[in-house]
Amino acid sequence: MEYKRRRRRTHKKTESTGGRALLLILILIGAVYLTGKSAVGEWMTKHVAEPVTALFTQHKTDDPPASSDEAKPVSATATGRIELPALECCLLQSGVFSDEENAQEQAREIASMGGAGYVWQDGDRYRVIVSGYSSEREARDVKDALSRQGLECSVHELHSSGTFDVAVTAGTDTTVSSLQTVLFTILSANDDLLDMQKSFDAGQMTAEEGARAAYEIYTALDSCRNDASTLPKSISGMFDEICASVKDLSKSGDLSATEFSAKLKNVQVGIACRFTETVGSLVDIRY
Repeated sequence: MEYKRRRRRTHKKTESTGGRALLLILILIGAVYLTGKSAVGEWMTKHVAEPVTALFTQHKTDDPPASSDEAKPVSATATGRIELPALECCLLQSGVFSDEENAQEQAREIASMGGAGYVWQDGDRYRVIVSGYSSEREARDVKDALSRQGLECSVHELHSSGTFDVAVTAGTDTTVSSLQTVLFTILSANDDLLDMQKSFDAGQMTAEEGARAAYEIYTALDSCRNDASTLPKSISGMFDEICASVKDLSKSGDLSATEFSAKLKNVQVGIACRFTETVGSLVDIRY
């Protein structure tokens, strides 16, 4: 069975963002929509789709079969299969460094122009990310526009598999269901932030409106807190960090357009990177 995430729709801009936009924010606003993106409609009232139904198969490991009058051991291991949409995000990066301080210096410069300025440690390399996009075409449109202005970037694709197995030792159905609910909600938050970014860069949303939209995303994430609390630290820790970053964004309505743009992009890129890294290690997690 294939699952699709529901996407938010953002409000049209009701008043001018004001202020002087710097070079990068102007380019991002002008270039992302060369593909003919239409004006967005109202935000969907229902934030997150119903939790995805797990395609789940359970089997015992090499324990000997129990007799009919013998209780099953609670430590028996089973395998749960989770089916989710794959995360696809094309990152626009301005540089790759072996030295973290050099990466941070460039990141501060990118953030001052309205870009994410996110430093992603990828093995022994530090990637400086300008922004994230839902398609390669969008990322390349902005890359070409920035190149014409003298800022060279490259496109780096993020991908997470939508199908993976996890090993559980007790409460199998509950554990797999909670894990799936939490991951699905994070995926939806990532999509919503990408939609917000498009609207904001197109001048269809103010920082104040963006902050209110971010609070809706935070509320949907927070509704899964009980599920997240039952999961291992690698998952619950990621979830807590994502919640905190989105909540902080929701309090940023008084920022300038450039500052809010940088913060919004930083939060979205952070979610995409953390999610991809964490899901990639799930096959080895035992509960």
